Amino acid sequence: MPTEVSLTVVNPEVKNNYKKATVLVEDETIIKALFPNGQVTENELTSIQELAKKSGDMGVIESSDLNPAQKLALAKANGYNEYYDIKLSKDGKYYEVTIKETGMFTPDPKACNIKRDFGLKENVLLNNNLNYMIDNAEPGSSADGRNTDYDQVKFPAGTVIKLPVNETNFDAGTSGFWRRVFS
Repeated sequence: MPTEVSLTVVNPEVKNNYKKATVLVEDETIIKALFPNGQVTENELTSIQELAKKSGDMGVIESSDLNPAQKLALAKANGYNEYYDIKLSKDGKYYEVTIKETGMFTPDPKACNIKRDFGLKENVLLNNNLNYMIDNAEPGSSADGRNTDYDQVKFPAGTVIKLPVNETNFDAGTSGFWRRVFS
């Protein structure tokens, strides 16, 4: 259900000149990520209103409406920077995600954790990181290894993976200690 968020529209050229505006968002975190102090300029307000109108969902701003740089701000607001270092590739088509060191008690993430964390559909992680996944998968139960469970591939600290921008979202939050232990 959409949430109505109030923003303060400021005019930086005129002291004490502000007004209130509201926008509809899928999740308040989106606005907090884009405008942490709740203040926008007239131009910023116009651009987010246009963004909401373009999306075709009755003027509600959703995380899928954001551009790649705005999605990175959302990732930071949702705590992804605790477990991952995320950068946009030079061509703008991929996020380059480096797994961070988590300490001795938190296990390294498995593919199933990464898929959940980034809202990835089946085979997106595998297809974009095929060599790493094949090289690090445990053979399955059959003699020829064809029953490999790629969801159990571990990603130790320092591993860099590529995720397509249009297939990645930062809504779910990250898999912490308990989710990594019991996956």
